[in-house]
Amino acid sequence: MRQTFFSCYKSISGVVLVGLGVFAFHANLVRAATQLNALGSIHGEMPGIMSTVILTGWHVWLAYAADQHRFLHGLVEHLLVLSWPLLLVMAGTILLRQKCTGEGD
Repeated sequence: MRQTFFSCYKSISGVVLVGLGVFAFHANLVRAATQLNALGSIHGEMPGIMSTVILTGWHVWLAYAADQHRFLHGLVEHLLVLSWPLLLVMAGTILLRQKCTGEGD
């Protein structure tokens, strides 16, 4: 009986973690999409936007060429900051694998 309760508690915790992770990741995606949409919504200045994108790409390339280790470290750190909600989803999925029937460890 006690093992069944603990198993159900782990499953409920898994659902909560998955829900929080999906919600936070969705918020990150909405923020990124809003920024991209703002970039593309300026109708009369498309040539200016293209030159800005090209110039930004050139600056990124120069930063990479100047110090590859620091650039890659910053890139990985940035990606981890943006995708931390996926860790919640993974932890919740692991907990959800336990069924409420008392099966498991």
